[in-house]
Amino acid sequence: MSVAASAPGKLFLLGEYAVLDGSPALLAAVSARARVNIKRRDDRRWSVVSRQAMTSRVDYVPGASSGLPLLDVVLGALNGSVDPCHIEMDST
Repeated sequence: MSVAASAPGKLFLLGEYAVLDGSPALLAAVSARARVNIKRRDDRRWSVVSRQAMTSRVDYVPGASSGLPLLDVVLGALNGSVDPCHIEMDST
């Protein structure tokens, strides 16, 4: 099983940090998109490829630190309810 998703890019013209306090911001759409592909793995390992300014790859077993703190928090909250996957993220 696999899942693919993408989201349009945005450019903050005003209020980039003000939105953190609930204030409005002025945005513009850009042609860049962020994309993610997730595919279940059968070998009980997680792998993550992140393409940004530099490409990085992490391969690890459940319960171990991935080196990506946000991912560790999300997977910890799921508490093993999701099978290991290969995740490719691209926001270049």
